[in-house]
Amino acid sequence: MSRPVSRHPCRRAAFTLIELLVVIAILAILAGLLLPALGRAKEKGQQIKCASNQHQMGIAYIMYAEDNSDLYPAQRGWGAAGGQRGTYALDPAVGESFGVNVAPTNRPLNRYVSAVETWRCPSDKGDSTYGAKNCFKEYGNSYVPQFQHDSYRTRHVTGDARLAAGTYEATPIKGNEVALSPANKIIQGEWDWHAHHDVHNPKTWWHNSRGQRRFNMLFGDGHVVFYAFPKEMPDWIWSPAYDPSFLWW
Repeated sequence: MSRPVSRHPCRRAAFTLIELLVVIAILAILAGLLLPALGRAKEKGQQIKCASNQHQMGIAYIMYAEDNSDLYPAQRGWGAAGGQRGTYALDPAVGESFGVNVAPTNRPLNRYVSAVETWRCPSDKGDSTYGAKNCFKEYGNSYVPQFQHDSYRTRHVTGDARLAAGTYEATPIKGNEVALSPANKIIQGEWDWHAHHDVHNPKTWWHNSRGQRRFNMLFGDGHVVFYAFPKEMPDWIWSPAYDPSFLWW
């Protein structure tokens, strides 16, 4: 006996509206779980790249001292150790202080770290204090040593080449002094490491590590630490004085 022929053609399977909404909801939940993890992974990668940059600079500081009678560099502004000429123009006095107009050939560490991009932190968010959107582009450098004077319990490292030779501010530290306690001697850090910057606004922090303001800091023995300073640091602009037995000096 032949089988009866169906009066209804085969219907193509399709999502109902409710099924589609369920799928969209599941995708949104997965995205909500995945995106923060991807963001953290990206930030970790940028932090590692920045640490690698500064490790190269640590070697450069040591090589410079070996070639210059054990003296660290004297430079023409806070950011003029290396990098490029900047574009900052909001305040000429600030630009002069930071060495914005210093040519790459007059930045003492460029001889040892010649790849200009090494002086760029991939997480550079600029300087909220002086209105710069990106320190590397506008100042020529994402990194800053303790320059010219002692502050925040830190012995100055680089001297100010604009001042009279022989003065304390013009005279850089010597390698044999760094060697007294190199593992905790701050050499430099990311531009916003000084506590006069906006410490209360996470949007200005280059690295926000689970609600902590952190910095890649280069120390005298060449190692780099992803460092969180004590909350009291903003009160230590001029005192206490630096002390090699403290956490840093």
